[in-house]
Amino acid sequence: MSASRAASARSAAAARPRMSARHGSSSSLRSPTTLSLVQPGLYWSWYDGGFTRETPVVQWLWSIVLHELTPEDQRAFLAFFTGSDRSPIGGLGSLRPVIQRDGPDSDKLPTSHTCFNTMLLPGYST
Repeated sequence: MSASRAASARSAAAARPRMSARHGSSSSLRSPTTLSLVQPGLYWSWYDGGFTRETPVVQWLWSIVLHELTPEDQRAFLAFFTGSDRSPIGGLGSLRPVIQRDGPDSDKLPTSHTCFNTMLLPGYST
């Protein structure tokens, strides 16, 4: 099998679960974009610069992404973070994105380095 046919086969196989998720009766959080985001602290991100999945600002971020953003906004968040609004063939877990502290509490907005799947998040206080 040629490399392009193998890639097409992997792409088709990856699309099947997404299509069934779209047509199922599950909630909008089970959309193709967010399937791997359901437990982000466990599966989706690495943390750096003093952040952990228990850091309040990280918990706020995931609460907003998972519970307040529309599916369209979740795709925009993914694009901001990774440069693409779609998960790769290997799934979001293959990206290994990093949420890194960007200094102390400040008026700065989060920034990202899409080439490295890294978001710089200021350490906002409560």
